[in-house]
Amino acid sequence: MVDVDPVEVYVAHDASDAAMALAMLGAEGIEGRVVGENLQTAAGELGMSYNALPRVWVPGDQAERARELIRAHERERSAQADAAPADPWVCPGCEESVPGDFDLCWSCQTERP
Repeated sequence: MVDVDPVEVYVAHDASDAAMALAMLGAEGIEGRVVGENLQTAAGELGMSYNALPRVWVPGDQAERARELIRAHERERSAQADAAPADPWVCPGCEESVPGDFDLCWSCQTERP
């Protein structure tokens, strides 16, 4: 018998993180839901405890694949965060110095050369 009872596969940092994980799983054909995404609003200035963080749940028969996809996504995100930032560049339109992670000049909106 296939286990289709919902299983928690991910504890998110916040509601947007949970939504991103759910969308990524959906793109891979895994339907799920987020539980507790509204608790952040209720927590207000008191802060969030671990038990109040949003969680992603999927059918039990898809849980292991969902966990694998989430782990792979987190490894990729971590590698991107560890990557050296791009070198700053000088805008050919207004000659302003622009941080390397910008593709448009912050001053005149000229595209990076």
